[in-house]
Amino acid sequence: MKSLKPLIFFFSSIISVCATAQIPTDTLWRDIQKIHLTKTDSAIKLVYQRLKTVVKPDDYDNLSQAHQWIGTTFMKVNMDSATAHAATCLQYAEKAQKPILFAKVYHLQGSINNRMSKFDNAVADFDKGLKALQAEKDTAHKRYKEIYELLLRGMSTAYNYMDKNNEALSYGLKALNFAQKNKLDFPEMAGLIAISSLHFKINDLKEAKKYMLQALQKSLVLKNDLASSKCYANMAIYHNTEKNFDSAYFYQTKGIDLNRKMGNNEGLVNNLTILSAIESDMGKVKEAIAHLEEADKISRELNFELQRFDLLINFCYAFNREKRYTEALQKEDELIALSKKKNRVDKLAKVYKQKYLSLCGLGKYKEATEWLEKSISVSDSIKKEETEKNLQQLLVKYETEKKEEEIKRITTEAQVKDLVIKQRNIQLVSVGVGVIVLLVIAFLVFRSYRIKKEFELLDLKQRFYRAQINPHFLFNALGSVQGFFYDKTDPNKAAGYLSRLSKLMRQILENTFDNQVSLAEEKTLMENYLEIQKVRMGNRFDYTIEMDDDLRDVLIPSMITQPFLENTVEHGFKELSNRKGKINILISEVDNALQIKIEDNGTGLSEKKEPSEHKSRAMDITWERLKLLGKTKKKNANFEVIDNAANGGVGVTVLINLPI
Repeated sequence: MKSLKPLIFFFSSIISVCATAQIPTDTLWRDIQKIHLTKTDSAIKLVYQRLKTVVKPDDYDNLSQAHQWIGTTFMKVNMDSATAHAATCLQYAEKAQKPILFAKVYHLQGSINNRMSKFDNAVADFDKGLKALQAEKDTAHKRYKEIYELLLRGMSTAYNYMDKNNEALSYGLKALNFAQKNKLDFPEMAGLIAISSLHFKINDLKEAKKYMLQALQKSLVLKNDLASSKCYANMAIYHNTEKNFDSAYFYQTKGIDLNRKMGNNEGLVNNLTILSAIESDMGKVKEAIAHLEEADKISRELNFELQRFDLLINFCYAFNREKRYTEALQKEDELIALSKKKNRVDKLAKVYKQKYLSLCGLGKYKEATEWLEKSISVSDSIKKEETEKNLQQLLVKYETEKKEEEIKRITTEAQVKDLVIKQRNIQLVSVGVGVIVLLVIAFLVFRSYRIKKEFELLDLKQRFYRAQINPHFLFNALGSVQGFFYDKTDPNKAAGYLSRLSKLMRQILENTFDNQVSLAEEKTLMENYLEIQKVRMGNRFDYTIEMDDDLRDVLIPSMITQPFLENTVEHGFKELSNRKGKINILISEVDNALQIKIEDNGTGLSEKKEPSEHKSRAMDITWERLKLLGKTKKKNANFEVIDNAANGGVGVTVLINLPI
């Protein structure tokens, strides 16, 4: 009695099926769950009673779930009825149009297909269920979490039966991690059992025992006897595989006791079958046969066909070891018929070999040889099929890898082309940007050069202008000095006048080489100039200069005020006869800029005056100087001439605005 792995897979899948019974929450439906374990007819009868007395005809939600329950129950005895109820369940789900209901229907259909060995269909059903759940908005609800975990675990079970161990383990771990993350105790426990069975299948006993012990501890905490019995059975199989018979026997008897306590005959049949294998390996063949007979009786009464495969093969092992060959042949013939009925070719090879041994025991060697040849033929056929299947998988894998390599190559070529195009674009953009930058730099250099040249030219003009003294002014000033010398009554007056004139001349010459002077120096120049003009014109005007002391050191263009003062004196006061002239100069800070205000009470702008080329050229140069200063400082610099007559006054007001 060598192989116990099929029972392991049965236990992991039955957990998924039973988990669908977690939907009802009221007392009646929990009672149905308990009856479901033992008396199928009673469970179905109570469900129908529930449908008639409680569920309304238009309550598609509960109707769908009820038929899901009935379908789950029928999976134990009648797959056609289970399939029919799954179809009815789907009809109600379509009327209710709820993603959760669709997911549950597809889980039921997938579980049925798993039971019927239609594993490809099962995978497709579970995948439909997962896709249906994508439309569910209330993902935080417990119902969503439970069915999502069930679908993942169902997918794992299907791949397990298909011997796609990597896919099975991947989906199994996804289901387990999801259950643990969302604190779903029962699904977590079922997931641990499923992962354990997968590790056992790939001969990783250490990991299999680790996960199964975690599942056992969880089931004991939750006081879930059904799960605990399955954990005990699996632990027994693991220890039996390691030939640790005492531990195997201990765990299996614990499982049997729990199933007897629950009245779970389905689980009891499996536990007794496993126990018989352990006892045979321990040499307790008579005890093994006794337990097999008990399991045989229960399975016949409840028509547990799926469980009878391992039950009958264990009978064959035990009877042959006890040399009860005739009884062994009876069980072997029954197993052959069942294997052909369920199309289980894998079972035929084992039973043919047992029949060969039985016939040899009876001395029927010729007939025995025929069964041995059949056993070898079936085994070879299975191996050939497995080889072809593996070869097909390798071919598919090769073709897949080939396609992936081709896709990768095409993708790489496309990426290279894209990269080349991008590099070209980058180069073009770089060249374009470079050209633009060079043009901007060239423009800025040219602009700077032009401004510099403009400044130099203007500076030369200004120097030339500053070096020039109005000939009339100089002639008249010297004439006044001569007059003072003729007037011998006041010789000091002539000396003082001459001193001021010399200071003014020296300042003008110095300022010829200085682009900027302080306001204090400019004020001194204004005073000297106005004093000389005042004497020259016979005291025909007075003047005042007001300036904040904080502005004394502020730098301004040299002799910026002289043209305006000259214009006031020479033109504003020249023909003034009815009043004494007056000039008021105010230097102050206005709106973060320097303002020089020159106000006079002369004849103003309205009266006709003699045009002066010197005056016009001086004003033009001053305007250019201020314009260039504004460009250099990147601030406003200008002057404004206002005719006071426009506001009912007399004279002219000049506002010179300079950046500080």
